[in-house]
Amino acid sequence: MPAPSFTRPILVLGATGGFGLAVTRALLAAGARVRALVRDEARARRALGEDASRVALRVGDALQAEAVSRAAEGCSHLVHAINVPYPEWDTVMERVTTNVIAAARAQGATIVFAGNVYNLAPRYDVPLTESHPEGPITHKGTLRMRMEHALRDATQAGDVRVLVVRANDYFGPTVRNGGVDPMFLNALAGKALLTLTDPTRAHEMAYVPDVARATVALMGLADGPAFDVVHVRGFVTPTSRDFLEAVARAAGAPARVRRLPWWLIRVGGLFNGMAREVVEMRYLYENTLLLDDATLRRRVPDFTYTPLEQALRETLESYRHHASRA
Repeated sequence: MPAPSFTRPILVLGATGGFGLAVTRALLAAGARVRALVRDEARARRALGEDASRVALRVGDALQAEAVSRAAEGCSHLVHAINVPYPEWDTVMERVTTNVIAAARAQGATIVFAGNVYNLAPRYDVPLTESHPEGPITHKGTLRMRMEHALRDATQAGDVRVLVVRANDYFGPTVRNGGVDPMFLNALAGKALLTLTDPTRAHEMAYVPDVARATVALMGLADGPAFDVVHVRGFVTPTSRDFLEAVARAAGAPARVRRLPWWLIRVGGLFNGMAREVVEMRYLYENTLLLDDATLRRRVPDFTYTPLEQALRETLESYRHHASRA
């Protein structure tokens, strides 16, 4: 797949997060000049590792419109990869999106947004295309829908373009959260892999370096509508137990899987805001929501996904590397 040509700098917001760090690495690999808005420069340099010297860091808060505007000067694309813990979504996510839109409009830039499936109307076991209707059934889904509507509306004046890259649950070398850590860390420790997902049903898991590479390839295309939505599929094993057992095999660990009971999560929610918010997303753990990537395959026909075994090895190695530096 030939690397796209980017002539102006690209700003990444959320460059130390799961998708943001992956897309930063993919942009660097494509020869782009990458700029990142970060709140903590030392932390950002640690997260970027050997790539830190290749990224122009701008210190500031994405909640401050002026900070985003200054960081975006001269940029062709603004990658909106900001994510925060669920309990902070109401106070952060829409404000950041408003600031990104204003900065992009000033530069005539394209906004690249990491979408998810929360705003889609639930339909299970059938891969969903980009034309599938919205219909969120949770508060967080409604918030994500408002964010995408704001992005879509921003394109109406013709001075901003938007690319939404939608994928399902992430895993990979840059992803760390309460959903994937109990899988990969426990596999390395030889313990039972913990999951909230129904182990008897399939559950799509997107390898974040693949999502990032697809995003960069789409950013390099000249065509596409002003408000462009493209799905990237993940790995779908016959059941989520099959996926977890593949993780265990890759780690050389016993293939033991334990599903956490929802009553325990609800009890945890009495004391922990994150656990309380996770309960709202139960429908995605107990059903199989899939994405259709035909648009991506048509528009980037030479794009290839990483084989599952390789993706698991690379993810496990990132956990080992992190542990060795701790």
